[in-house]
Amino acid sequence: MLAIFLDIRNFLVVIVGAGSVARRKLETVEGEGARIRMVAPQPRPEWFPESHGEWWQGEYSAEVLTGASLVIAAATATVNQVVVADALARGLWICDAAEPDRGNVYFPATLQQGRLTVAVSTGGVAPALALQIRDRLAEDFDESFHRWLELLAEVRPHVRAQIRNSRRRGELLRDFARWKWLQALRRYGYGPVRDKMLKIVSAASVEAGDQES
Repeated sequence: MLAIFLDIRNFLVVIVGAGSVARRKLETVEGEGARIRMVAPQPRPEWFPESHGEWWQGEYSAEVLTGASLVIAAATATVNQVVVADALARGLWICDAAEPDRGNVYFPATLQQGRLTVAVSTGGVAPALALQIRDRLAEDFDESFHRWLELLAEVRPHVRAQIRNSRRRGELLRDFARWKWLQALRRYGYGPVRDKMLKIVSAASVEAGDQES
């Protein structure tokens, strides 16, 4: 199984079903900028206003998959089986919320701290265990990791602009990603650690032998 991150901004995600499972999947994707189409027999509910996306009322049919990039089957087992078959026949990414092995996509348990995303998967065989592992990791991945990542995002352009030698650039970036910098950030704060990193970059930029490569 290949672990990847998908940018689904402006892509159409079709969710078949409107129960508690479908709503959980909706919460997972709606914050990622995707266009949403919910499909269910009942009228549009209050928890899915028009601003959230399309609501197709009625029984499932293959036409609801038109234009979709990702499909989530979160209805009854019988309906899910049909949705999966239709999606696979069209070459679409499909998640069966009840039987992950039946589709070609499943959602890992995720932990987010700003730009940092940690995903935990058990291959779909033990989602509850994946959630426990994620919660255990959350105890260690505190706000400092988010600040560290923001710091690396700020310093990286300086490294790329000032260090011409590709090998030396890689060495610096790998060094700034070592745990010692997280410890320094926790002890001294963002500003002092940023200043120290930038001083190292400035010193490295004038090293003898730094040349294009």
